[in-house]
Amino acid sequence: EVKGNLGGTRLNAYTLTMEFKFEELPKRKAAPKAKGEAESDAKQAQLTVPTERAIINLNRILTPDQEEMPEALVSIDSDGAIRLGGVQDRRVRITPKKWHFLTLVADCKEKTIQSFVDGIKSTAIDAKSQPSLKLDSGGFSVSPDRFYLFASPRTENMDCEVDVKRVWLYSEKKDESLIGLMNEEFMGRDPWKVGPGAPAK
Repeated sequence: EVKGNLGGTRLNAYTLTMEFKFEELPKRKAAPKAKGEAESDAKQAQLTVPTERAIINLNRILTPDQEEMPEALVSIDSDGAIRLGGVQDRRVRITPKKWHFLTLVADCKEKTIQSFVDGIKSTAIDAKSQPSLKLDSGGFSVSPDRFYLFASPRTENMDCEVDVKRVWLYSEKKDESLIGLMNEEFMGRDPWKVGPGAPAK
């Protein structure tokens, strides 16, 4: 049973790890045309921009006819970069056709969320980059009864399929020193249980 922590009604301190594989990344789309540019401009026709695919959505899924549409907390773009709460670090990227571990370490009371890809630090957010990141915030803390993986109310954020092997959710902020250990040991066994586990393929 998931219960609220850090004095809130939602899970405000947590560590979420998932193992997944994208066969292909989200498709790029044509770049918006500059004002006054000719329709037949061949150079403009070749320009594309990345699109995103939702990975984690901590909000309630809303129907398309509702006015407010929550964005996914974590998404991946056409270049394999992970976006966290609207912030992106393009130095660490997901490779298609390869299994990856994505880990989020959150402390909404301290107003910080750090992501790791295969144990390597990736995008991070805090109160400066996301003022709405706070205790019991709907978009950043975990509801005690539900949250959504690889789901979005926006159909354009559901491009491309994903395989998911395992998901772990811990009701605490794991120490950063453990994340590297998790990355190494998840490849061969579950580090939170005694004995060998199933090797990752």
